[in-house]
Amino acid sequence: MLRAEFVKMKRTTLFWMHILVPIVGTGIVLWYYKRLGALDMNVKSIGEFLEILSLAFPTLSGIVCALGTEMEVDAGNMQVLLGGVAGKCRAGGVKLVALLLLGAMGTLLALGSYLVGIYLYSGESFSGELLLFTVESVFILLGTQIATYVIHFFVSLKWHKGVVIGAGIVESMLSALFLTGMGEGIWMYCPFAWGTQLLRYMIYYKEKFIMEITSDLRTGVWMSAGMTVAFLTAFFVWFSYYEGKKEVE
Repeated sequence: MLRAEFVKMKRTTLFWMHILVPIVGTGIVLWYYKRLGALDMNVKSIGEFLEILSLAFPTLSGIVCALGTEMEVDAGNMQVLLGGVAGKCRAGGVKLVALLLLGAMGTLLALGSYLVGIYLYSGESFSGELLLFTVESVFILLGTQIATYVIHFFVSLKWHKGVVIGAGIVESMLSALFLTGMGEGIWMYCPFAWGTQLLRYMIYYKEKFIMEITSDLRTGVWMSAGMTVAFLTAFFVWFSYYEGKKEVE
């Protein structure tokens, strides 16, 4: 089913968006960092780039989930998603996994383009320690986006696509504001902020700005893991009773 989902997506804007947006967006970041003289192969540069991706994720996932749901509506008012022989929850799970894999593909494409850009500009080598930091950071970034995708997929199935896109934009803005300190003490309860905040802690730890795990970090890790499982469970319970949108958009 997953292969069939990708075959179906390959002919849509949804698929090509995950190729063009990362390349164009990374090009803009490389151009800006070059002007600042900040294109370096180090923890700070790579960590900040991943933070930028994390800030963009809520907006992009809102758009992606809206487009993915719209594609199902256009394909016979969600009959493929809701009336398939494989079962409703399995079909919904495959759709969600496909959207997450597209997000992972876009992330890796953006990061790969960024690293190649740094290498071509500075000629700096990629150390083993930096590779470990990058791999760990990518896992944090992608893992913390699962809950956001689940929420946005739910909203896109329940309401008009403008609602989920608007919510994603607001979440990206709040995530950026939380980096200024406004989210202190509350970010761990906001799925859209998990990625940026945990990546910031990763950078601080590697740069020796913090030497031990703080209570906020510990709470954030446990909340992100627990709430992700809770959101997934609640979504599939709800989706098992889902009958489609009351009005076809």
